[in-house]
Amino acid sequence: MLRALSRLYSYVRPILPGALRVRIVGSFSAVRARLIGRFAPAVLAVGYNGALLVPSRDVALGWHLAEYGEYGKDQVTFLKSRIRAESQVLIVGAHVGALLVPLAKVAGRVVGIEANPDTFRLLEMNVKLNSLTNVELCNFAAGDRSGEVDFLMAEANSGASRLSLSHVRDRTGWDASAWVAKAPSKVRVAMRKLDEAFPDRAFDLVVMDIEGTELAALPGMKDILARAETFQVEILPLYMKKIARTSTAEAVQRLGAGFNSAIYMAHYGKRIEFSRARFNQLAAEIDRTGGGDVIFLRGASNAIAA
Repeated sequence: MLRALSRLYSYVRPILPGALRVRIVGSFSAVRARLIGRFAPAVLAVGYNGALLVPSRDVALGWHLAEYGEYGKDQVTFLKSRIRAESQVLIVGAHVGALLVPLAKVAGRVVGIEANPDTFRLLEMNVKLNSLTNVELCNFAAGDRSGEVDFLMAEANSGASRLSLSHVRDRTGWDASAWVAKAPSKVRVAMRKLDEAFPDRAFDLVVMDIEGTELAALPGMKDILARAETFQVEILPLYMKKIARTSTAEAVQRLGAGFNSAIYMAHYGKRIEFSRARFNQLAAEIDRTGGGDVIFLRGASNAIAA
């Protein structure tokens, strides 16, 4: 029944008012959790990404892993091609480990940063479930200073949790289409500059997905990015406008500073490579398609645009 309702919702969602979408997603999340059981805060999904405990109320990544047994398979496959057995990997916004677990199985060392305390507990368990001994986990937010900060924890889409910024209303910038069904709870978490947390550490691959606050973390990780060969970051125009308060073009230039090419992995599955001279065209494509993952590279990937 839940599968049928989910598919029906995906068809009609574009024509529904935002307030109605919020209520539907919230109800779907609550029903799913109730059917699973109130003493089961998480369910186990076993598939391509590994064995992962995911929040029972999560109807975004959690639902996708439980229903389809994989998440971001093309993305994981490409990132695996960029690392070797001795590679050092940093994942900022590791969530429950959908990227971290499969990458840790081929990399030499993986560091995972996750600010959400609830999600972090699941991440710790998932590392143990997959018998990973080359993973280091840190429970803090990446930022431009060290201290404490307010953090918003969403239920229906736990991956949409993020820093609470004074200029952003608690649900502005997420939008109903991002599966945030109600105002998230707020907690205090530690925040650190990554260059201070990992001085002189060199990471071959850096992955960052922190819900529109990537530019806020950028000043605190300049040294780390200067040493990285590959940098993947999610760029969503809505988040850039509402949360980062900048244009997509400016975000691409700042995030891609020092890198010579980029691959855009849009949500509809198409992959396009851009040289640094064409970063403005990359930004235009991001705006046109609504956003997706961008992989910045020191050199060309030799990939053929699909």
